[in-house]
Amino acid sequence: MRMSYLLLLVLNGLQLSAQNTNLSTKQNRLEVKYKNVSFTLIKMATGKTMIGHKEANFGNSTPYEASITKAFYIAETEVTQELYQAVMGVNPSYHKGPNLPVEKVSLAEAINFTKKLSQYTGKQFRLPTNHEWEYACKAGADTPYPWADKSPLNYAWHHKNTKTSQAVKTKLPNAFGLYNMNGNVSEWVSPEGPIKPGSVYHTARGGNYNSGTNALMSAHFFERYSFNKTSIIGFRLALENE
Repeated sequence: MRMSYLLLLVLNGLQLSAQNTNLSTKQNRLEVKYKNVSFTLIKMATGKTMIGHKEANFGNSTPYEASITKAFYIAETEVTQELYQAVMGVNPSYHKGPNLPVEKVSLAEAINFTKKLSQYTGKQFRLPTNHEWEYACKAGADTPYPWADKSPLNYAWHHKNTKTSQAVKTKLPNAFGLYNMNGNVSEWVSPEGPIKPGSVYHTARGGNYNSGTNALMSAHFFERYSFNKTSIIGFRLALENE
């Protein structure tokens, strides 16, 4: 593996090379550096969560229980334009800025990004599943929003405090340490099976900078054609537990 593709994992001060990537089960943070861009993933333990919420105006208003039977990692932020540019060599985003989430990417392009990053680093990156995403977003909360009755202005970029996407990590994280799960840009999740051709919808999760407060609910989702490219949809990474 060429040095330019060196993956550095930093766990509690211990730096490991790509040839030595065994992770302690006690660790819950994984820091990855590709070229000169660093990003962090947070380990999600197994557990159960309710998918949907009875108050959801958008998405599933008939809750059901889902089990997360395998631990996984999920990125603490959306994929940034800086990281996307480093991997893909282009930045398709409408709102430009290195620390802004990448947007105007189709579902296929998001998946292609995970494959290229996996090839370069030797790690199996992917998009989170629908259940994994909502489990991580709710962060153990059974309320419509992970911040309960606190002001959404402190946690989410939406139509009451911005007209564009904003830099990641500029609002408070949820209880799992994840930023912008609600608001900023919505996020593609992994399709169930191959991308379906033609006029078939696929799911994007979370609200975005155009969203009203109701659309920030953790159970919220909407559907778009897989080839849709818009400034309100980006994505974040997931990684199998090791």
